[in-house]
Amino acid sequence: MMPRLPQLFALTLAAALSSCSDDGSAGAGRMEVLALRADSSSGASTAVEVVEMFKPSEEAVREWTFDHCVPSFARTRKHGDTIALTSERRTYTVGIPCDIQPGTVNQIVLNLTTSQVTTVRARFRSKGKILCLSEAIRQPVTREPETVFLDISKALSLDQPCDEVEIIFTITQEKKPSLLFGVDLMWVPPASVLPMAGVTSSTGGPIELSGDFRSGLCLGNGVAARTEAEVFKDAELRFSFGIPRQALFAGSGGSLEVSISAQGAEPKRETIPLESLTTWTDVRMALGEFEGKAADIELLFKGDGPSEALLALEAPRLVSPESDPKHVVLITSDTHRGDHLGQAGTGVEIKTPFLDELAQTGVFFEDCMSTTNITVPSHVAMMTGHSPKAVGLIDNMTALSPSSVTLAEYFREEGYYTVSVLSTKHLRHDNSGLGQGFARIIATDREKQLGHVSTELIAEVLEAEGDQPCFIWLHLFDAHAPYSPPEEYKYEYYPEDKNPYTEGTGLNDGTRAVWDPRIRDLEFVLAQYRSEITYLDDTIEAVFGESAFDDAIIAFTADHGEVLGKHGIYFKHTGLYTDTVHIPLIMRWPGCPAGMRVKAPVQNVNLGRTLLDLAGLGDKEFPGVSLLESFDEEGASAPRFALGAHGHCAAVEKDGWLCVLTLQSKGVPNARKHKVELFNIKEDPGCLVDLVDEEFERAKLLRRGLIEWLSSDRLEGMAVSRTQHSAELMEAIAALGYATESGSTDGPYYEEDPKDEWCERFQ
Repeated sequence: MMPRLPQLFALTLAAALSSCSDDGSAGAGRMEVLALRADSSSGASTAVEVVEMFKPSEEAVREWTFDHCVPSFARTRKHGDTIALTSERRTYTVGIPCDIQPGTVNQIVLNLTTSQVTTVRARFRSKGKILCLSEAIRQPVTREPETVFLDISKALSLDQPCDEVEIIFTITQEKKPSLLFGVDLMWVPPASVLPMAGVTSSTGGPIELSGDFRSGLCLGNGVAARTEAEVFKDAELRFSFGIPRQALFAGSGGSLEVSISAQGAEPKRETIPLESLTTWTDVRMALGEFEGKAADIELLFKGDGPSEALLALEAPRLVSPESDPKHVVLITSDTHRGDHLGQAGTGVEIKTPFLDELAQTGVFFEDCMSTTNITVPSHVAMMTGHSPKAVGLIDNMTALSPSSVTLAEYFREEGYYTVSVLSTKHLRHDNSGLGQGFARIIATDREKQLGHVSTELIAEVLEAEGDQPCFIWLHLFDAHAPYSPPEEYKYEYYPEDKNPYTEGTGLNDGTRAVWDPRIRDLEFVLAQYRSEITYLDDTIEAVFGESAFDDAIIAFTADHGEVLGKHGIYFKHTGLYTDTVHIPLIMRWPGCPAGMRVKAPVQNVNLGRTLLDLAGLGDKEFPGVSLLESFDEEGASAPRFALGAHGHCAAVEKDGWLCVLTLQSKGVPNARKHKVELFNIKEDPGCLVDLVDEEFERAKLLRRGLIEWLSSDRLEGMAVSRTQHSAELMEAIAALGYATESGSTDGPYYEEDPKDEWCERFQ
């Protein structure tokens, strides 16, 4: 039986549903995504080839070039021949002579172990000149040889051969060696890594052109994709096309032929030249002559490039514009502490006028807790309704599996145009898998994109697609270190005549800001963090303060917080104290109880369920509990759990008590595996007084529940290594002898140690 819903919950939900309902009046729009199929397979090859292999040897040590590192050849019994690379600087290179013809190599595969976190990338040279760079991969510490795939698709557009491949290693500590077991240059056909049109109808998956991912399929040269549709009133055909970066060969070009026919109507044909090779070409075609008819639509690619050439084709849509579309908006502010909002009333000097107004006209959740302290897992939790523990995704180097179902997929199925703009590169779909269900994902390839750039991109999308209901996910990275607000915000909270490099105190050699260790004044850094938040508030208002969003469903939250000097942690989000897990949450929707402040404890993992309910999609099978149920504050609260990055720690909060369990001796200063901490966060919101001794029985009970949660079942197959592509490609690569293990966390998060004093104490 369904639990009794509080009366206020029922009333506000009814108001929201009334606003979202389609009354069939004039101006009501419609959108339908059309699945494509081809009469046959693409015809493009999918056979993976090793073009050239380079193995360690004494001769290689003599013939290869080693800059800023000392090589030494060794023959190991377990793993075979290797070259140990002992660095002399934090960036060092290995150059290998080669003879690579244009258009024959697009992947560089390394087999290595790393003794510290290492960023690896590669580049091709010709006569000393750099021709192109690969993507960069951040490789964790590995004790066993691991395969690293570096995409260097940019080499396909070269018109001259390469005579050297150079591997670039960037580390944090010198003198710690890495072991190189081999370098292979490979040809991985673009058709093996991109969603291809086939005999089965499909809308495809995300395809990238210059950081702009759109959901669709690829066509081989001379291949036609087909679909059928009942053309409704005022419908137009919308789609885009271009050359995906994985297939941007020298000499690429051609055209797309569009043919539309229906019984009793004059056929319509149009040839559209492929003018831009690196950006999407948008197409809109009026279909008035086909209204009320069953139309056959064909799209044929005629390419000018090599036989492996491909055309990316966004899944076409039939769209009838809506006069007053109702949008659903999710804004996530990365690394945003829950006490850094004007509306929070926590004594922090900060100006957030737009977010304050959003809270005053909406609902402010005073006690929202994140599921983790790291970006990708936290967003995966919001987009799937499953905790990072359940998914098995606890770092920024593992992705959401394509088999998972996301919030965006549900909205897209219901006729929403789904779009996301992401302000840091590790949320890109090819790294996180979070593009699933989005018709469009615009993602930076930088560590940090300014908020106004991201909001301007949202505005551009709305200019083109805002005549239909949109589900919008905007991710902002401004509150994340380095704190470097635009110049006009720099002195919002700090005296302009004070020099933070020579005046003030609080920062010494062990606590300085890593992005500018010359700063001496802690107050300056804290002021810059607040300035970043005031800046992002202004950027949000520039778009979402417009009248188009007056009747929208809007949610504002964060993935995690930030530690600003407590617990010996400076300007990071390690640990699971309130600094990192207490986050803002504001929601506004038509008919909401304006100005309501909810004191009941909630978690943002339940945001997806709530947004679906408010949008009238309560019948969708999405995990979680509506946050509106928290309006009823009677009774004891349910426990809230969190799992820290890389499984370093875990926490549970219940009835105002936060219990933190250290799972590994990492992550925070003086970390001690199995250690238990207990805080009364109602009386001690900063977690400064550990009460584990005074409240031992309470700590014991919370610890037991936390360990039971950590040991509970996980969901299978939801997390994959970010180096993985299609199952077919991974099988082909495995057949060549390469390791392709999943990057998900399969082992136990926690195991008792009967010899440990903390474990003994809690027996």
